[in-house]
Amino acid sequence: MSEPPLLSIHYDGEITADHNGSVVFCSNQPVFIQMPRDVRSLAALKNFVAHTIGVQDTKRVMKIYYRYPMEVDGNFQFKRYRLRDDDDVKLIRGWHKHFSTILLLELFVYLVDRCEGGSANAGDDT
Repeated sequence: MSEPPLLSIHYDGEITADHNGSVVFCSNQPVFIQMPRDVRSLAALKNFVAHTIGVQDTKRVMKIYYRYPMEVDGNFQFKRYRLRDDDDVKLIRGWHKHFSTILLLELFVYLVDRCEGGSANAGDDT
């Protein structure tokens, strides 16, 4: 049985692009941790992330983006993909299993205060 994927969780920064147009997740304190096998739904992933970064009582995870490698016109770039449902969580797990070159699942999360409803427009919608 293979090891659970290693996650890189970015939550206190921004999503930018480098000079080649490749997506970069920038943050002050990324967290590296293995993704438990029982995290198979978007709700479970959001809860896991909130507990991992220690904000479960004050903030909630509003959006999660995944950074994935892709070949574009013969060049290697990173793109981003917004996780919207349970199938998307299964999809990134499948990519990790299928492509041996994907050693790290890189996530960027947008947080909102629990006492506020949070804006549905936090971060990009793409």
